[in-house]
Parts: sequence; C-alpha cells; structure tokens
Amino acid sequence: LREGLKDVGMARGAAVDPHRTDHDIPMNVVFGGIAVLILAIMVARPLHMNVLGAILIVITGFLFVTVSSRLTGEIGSSSNPISGMTVATLLLTCLVFLLVGWTGGAYYVTALSVGGIVCIAASNGGTTSQDLKTGFLVGATPRWQQVSILIGALFSAVMLGPILLKLNDAATVYVPVNQVATGGLHTDVNALPATLEPLKGVQARDDAHTYRVWHKSDDVGGPAGKYLVDATGNAVWLVDPGINGTFTKRPNGTEVRKFDAPKATLMSYIIKGILDRHLPWGLVLFGVMIAIVLEMSGISSLPFAVGVYLPLSSSSPIFIGGAIRWLVDRARRK
Repeated sequence: LREGLKDVGMARGAAVDPHRTDHDIPMNVVFGGIAVLILAIMVARPLHMNVLGAILIVITGFLFVTVSSRLTGEIGSSSNPISGMTVATLLLTCLVFLLVGWTGGAYYVTALSVGGIVCIAASNGGTTSQDLKTGFLVGATPRWQQVSILIGALFSAVMLGPILLKLNDAATVYVPVNQVATGGLHTDVNALPATLEPLKGVQARDDAHTYRVWHKSDDVGGPAGKYLVDATGNAVWLVDPGINGTFTKRPNGTEVRKFDAPKATLMSYIIKGILDRHLPWGLVLFGVMIAIVLEMSGISSLPFAVGVYLPLSSSSPIFIGGAIRWLVDRARRK
C-alpha cells in the first residue's frame, strides 16, 4: 500500500513529457471514473446499494486490488485467491452492517453486491498488473494497454451478462405455490413494483399471464425466494432459478438440469450466517490467531495463507519453479 501511494504521488509530480513507456491514464481520469462508477452503482436499483455500501466498495476494493496485484506478481493470476479476498470482503461488510443494526434479509442483496463488485475489481486488478508487466517487457505504452483492458472488460460484461441470463431462464422451474406453501401466500400488491413479468421458457406456453414480482426474504409460511403474484396479491408461482435452484422437475414431470455455483453458495452462507448471527465464529477467530502468530514469528501470513489455500497440485509447481530460479541465480553469480 505504501508503494502504491508513493507511485500515485510520483505520477502527480512526474515530468510534463515522460518517456512513452511511462505514459499512464491521468489520475484525474481514474478518480473521475471511480466517482462515476460508484454513482452508477448507487442508482442501480437491483443492487440495493446505499452510501455505506459504496464507501465499503471503495475501501475494500482499494485494499484487495492492491493485494491481488501483488499476489499475481508472485504466483500468477491463475492461482490468485480471489475467493479468499471475496470472503474477507463479505466478512468485513457484514460485520459493519451488524454494528449499525442492518440485519435480516433486507440487507442480503446489498452485502452480496459489495462482495461481488470487489471480487470483480480484485480479479481485474491482478490480470491488469500481469498485462502491464508483459507490456513493460516488450516496450508497450501502458496508457493504451489500460484503455484496451477497459474496453475488453466492458464488452465481456455486456456479452456474458445476457448469456448467463439465458442459461438461468432455460433451467428455471416455475413451481405452483400450493406445492411449497399449503396455506397459500399473500402480500400487499400495492407495495410491489408496478412492472409486470411473464413466465419464461417452455412453461410460458402453459401460462400467458403477467404477474407482479415479490422477493420474499423470510421463511414465514413458505420458503424465501422470488414469487409471481396476481392482481389480488396471492402468490401463484415460486420461481426456482436455473443457477443454484433446487427443483429438478417441472410440473409436467420433465427433468431439468440445474447449474451449480458453489462460490455463490458460500457467499450466501457467510452473509446469512453473520446477519442472522449463525456463523461459527470460533473457526474465524482461529484463523485470525494463526495469522497473528505467523506475523509475530516473522513469517509473512499472506504467502502462508496462499499456500494453505492452494492444493499441493497447484503449489508444488510454484515451489519447483522458485527452486529452479534460485539455482539459476546462484549459478550465474558464480
């Protein structure tokens, strides 16, 4: 972090006409882009973002992009423990929410949005550093590399988003509410968004009606989830998603292949565990104590954590490569 802040200060006080290989995107453009992006995140209603969440994105994003960049230089982007940084972000975010009294299902999406955005930022930070290092070795101009990376990240998000939505819709099962809630479910239709949504996929042929959408966040009377509600406020369908869904048969008996997302499941466990006060804090504090003991012993906890995180099949090649590098450097010194 100190080196990164030093580089920012050097960039501001650099020469007016630096060498071509030292040209970066101006810092005022970077900070302006951050401000615009945070504003866009806050006004995006599906993210359920607020001012505190935006501040946490800026702070944790800055921290873990730096960590990701450093680790990529040490072990490569393919072994970068992005999921570990995401878990740490979720822990910090949920703890802050807990301190201010934001508990329960109303804040699940906000915490998930913070973790997801920081996860993407850390991932892009590591791969960007690797790209810039490669460009440095071949004499590229960093500014044009950074512009190209921004364009690539934008287009990949634009293209992958609809693909994931289509995959989810293809395996979505609309379950009649009487199968999951024997007494039926009812909500105040006036409190729901006015937007109407039809059924999608093959089941749309059996029901052409449009419904209000109700995101139920508790288990009272029936499972939490997304429901399609009629004009009177009665829930008609439970929307079981194609990704991480649980119903593998449609009402007509046809089989449906669901798509697993284990990392998303882990994130949901952490969010619900902290905000609902069910997380096994003994294990979390045990990990914290291990890190403290390592630092007191003069051993860097970050590489140790990466070694614990990675399986031997991944860490062994890294060790062998480091040993070869050490032998080569030793032979060259002789």
